[in-house]
Amino acid sequence: MTVGAWINVADRNLVVLGNSVLTDVHDNIVLTPAAAGGVMNGAFIGVDSDRVGSRRVFPIGKLQNPTFLCRDQEKAMK
Repeated sequence: MTVGAWINVADRNLVVLGNSVLTDVHDNIVLTPAAAGGVMNGAFIGVDSDRVGSRRVFPIGKLQNPTFLCRDQEKAMK
């Protein structure tokens, strides 16, 4: 499943800009493109379920490296 040029799920990994962000991504995880229409790519992570409810908790995968949130850590530390 691919959303935009830089976000996809392949081989049970959520990959952003070539970096694996989540591993062990479950089969019921769905990526939906964010409708920004600009130069930024984005996606919403959702879940397909046969049970209805607003208070459901679903595992989506294992976070690999939380530093992906800061592209330039040196600038982020200042």
